[in-house]
Amino acid sequence: MKDSLLSTRKQIRTTKKLLKERQKWLVSDFLPRLQQKFPEFSDYTLTASISPMTREDLIDIEPDEYIDSTPLTKFEIILAKKVEHPDKRISRQIHRTRNYRKILQHRHPCKPVHWNDNLLLKIEEINNRIIQLFTKALTTSELLREFLESEYQNGRKEFADFDIEASVVYTNHQIFPYTDGKTSNLLREITNFHTFIPTIYLNSSNILSSDLRETLYLSMDDWNIELFEKVPKCIPINYYMHCLFVDGYTYNLNDLQFMNPEDFQVQTTISTWDWMMERENS
Repeated sequence: MKDSLLSTRKQIRTTKKLLKERQKWLVSDFLPRLQQKFPEFSDYTLTASISPMTREDLIDIEPDEYIDSTPLTKFEIILAKKVEHPDKRISRQIHRTRNYRKILQHRHPCKPVHWNDNLLLKIEEINNRIIQLFTKALTTSELLREFLESEYQNGRKEFADFDIEASVVYTNHQIFPYTDGKTSNLLREITNFHTFIPTIYLNSSNILSSDLRETLYLSMDDWNIELFEKVPKCIPINYYMHCLFVDGYTYNLNDLQFMNPEDFQVQTTISTWDWMMERENS
């Protein structure tokens, strides 16, 4: 009985055809209009895929449960400025390195930090940059949600169910004076993994999972603790900075002195799931 719920070859072929048509529409029509309305989205990466139902998906299905076996489709559009990717050879070495955490822990905090006015100024500059980016990202994400909702109202079923996520990524692959290239690339990859924790999230149900203050500070007034305990309270450290330098156990305050605020950029991702594919040809 359950086997009959599996996606048929005809359903898969039909869904692939529709997916290809919609992907073409996204590139030729939707994205140019989106970039015209949001000039900051000058670059994008688009992926499109289908997920047919498999036998593994049937394990927890109740006998009387209604299941639509039409393959699920997904679009993911990453809207961001071009980011230089790490050297592929170094990237492969990183993923093969099982003791990468030991590499990071060995260099953290690397050497004593000399607290002075220049270090405090750099901390304040990057901290303010993060706050500005998240503030702008929240406003842009809300406008982007309105844009996607209007697309759905105009008949584009691709946006019946969507998520918008905006986070800040570190885009520079510079090698710090006391760090080799392999470790620098490892730092950046692990850093961007950890800094997706403070994320602005909206979806098609008009639900905002967190406001800006919660995104930056959570339940605390500031994060002037641990590495930042010597930062005066007049510079309230945000949660992203805590993730970047503490939770991720990656960069240290000596690294921070070689970072530029402009190297932090917003990355916005639109994800769609189409649960309502046309079935007239299924």
